Amino acid sequence: MPNYKQANYAKNIVKYPELIFNNQAAKNLIIAPHCDDELLAVGGVMQELLQKSQSVKVVFLTNGDGFGWSARRTFKRPLISSKSYRALGVMRQQEAINAMQKIGLSSEDIIFLGYPDKGLKYLWQGNWGTDQAYFSKYTSTLRNPYLISYKKEQTYTGINLFNDLRTILEEYQPDRIFAPSPYDKHPDHWASYIFLKYALADFKRKDHIKREIYQYLVHWSGKLKNYKGDWVAYNLTDQQIKQKKYILNEYRSQMLVIKKFLYSFMNEQELFIKEDN
Repeated sequence: MPNYKQANYAKNIVKYPELIFNNQAAKNLIIAPHCDDELLAVGGVMQELLQKSQSVKVVFLTNGDGFGWSARRTFKRPLISSKSYRALGVMRQQEAINAMQKIGLSSEDIIFLGYPDKGLKYLWQGNWGTDQAYFSKYTSTLRNPYLISYKKEQTYTGINLFNDLRTILEEYQPDRIFAPSPYDKHPDHWASYIFLKYALADFKRKDHIKREIYQYLVHWSGKLKNYKGDWVAYNLTDQQIKQKKYILNEYRSQMLVIKKFLYSFMNEQELFIKEDN
């Protein structure tokens, strides 16, 4: 079984300034490396933003198609083929669609980029150009194999991921961004942050607008106070927690193997490092 460290946000209650959103119109962009990260980290915040009639878009960088334990439990096979890993990616994609529709998003607000699970750090560190495309050992392909995609058959390269994020920023013009922290221990998470920051730096050369960025942690070790930054806490209502748990059940492929880990995020606070960009 995967060795996932259980989140322990409960011990951090009432330790950080409260994150409060006003009723002004705003565009909110949520960056999720895998299908379920958005709900775990920002599920309560999303409910309030939508209740205040603010715009919310979620961008999934991968479909989480390389999670072997989930594939084995889902398909009940000890050995998983590339076809089955792609089937898992389709399944997780549909789970995300169902979850986000339950929280209140339309299909236009859900974007799947389809980049390789467990491969984002390699896109940043070496597989940058077309002549250096990354090959996924899980899906056995050099390009996005999914029909529901921002760009179908997009080659697995760092420059393509950068350009996709840059275009989304330019088209959507978000006021507020929620993204994985560079402190996160999962390579897909910290790489997602780096790609976002690079795209934002290029984008800012034209618009010069400051926007709020909220970093979230899903995989970490040690005490949160060891991660330096301006921590803020969003306090969930009982109804928001109940709704978050209800929506979590859509992620059936993950609940099969990491249920305790997922449920450890179903508590009174969502914590973020606030960053002005």
